[in-house]
Amino acid sequence: MIKEEWWSPGAVFARFSTKQIDWVCEHATLMREGKYPPECRETGYEEGSGKNTTTLAPFIVACEVVGELSARVMRCGSDAFYMEYIYGLNGIHEPHDLTKFCHERHLDIDMVKRRIRSVKEYCEGSERKVESYKDFRAADRRNR
Repeated sequence: MIKEEWWSPGAVFARFSTKQIDWVCEHATLMREGKYPPECRETGYEEGSGKNTTTLAPFIVACEVVGELSARVMRCGSDAFYMEYIYGLNGIHEPHDLTKFCHERHLDIDMVKRRIRSVKEYCEGSERKVESYKDFRAADRRNR
C-alpha cells in the first residue's frame, strides 16, 4: 500500500517545497473551508494523535497555509492566473482540468505548464522572495 503524502503546517511553512505546494494546491478547497487535511495512518483512522502543537484554532492554521501560498502566487503577475484557475486557489471557483482549460482558450499546454512551474519555483522556500517575479524569471532564463 502506498502511503499518501502528508505534511504538518510547520513542515509546509519551513520549506514550501514544490511537492508541498502541489499538496497544498490539491487540498486548497478543503483548507479554505478551515479544515486541515487529516493525516492518513495505516491504523485506518484518519485523524491525528489529538495533540495540538499550536495555540491557534485548527481552522486558522488551515487558512494560513493556503493563504500564504495564495499571497506568494499573487506576486506572479499574469502567470498567477494560470495557477489560480487550474488549482482553484482564489476560492472563487473549482479547480479546472489543464488540458480542457488550454483547449478552450486555444493556449499552448506546454507554455502554461512552464508558467505554472515557474510560479511554483518562485513560491518555494521558507520565506517570500524579496525580488520581483519578473526579476526572478529573468534570472532563471539567464541561468539556463
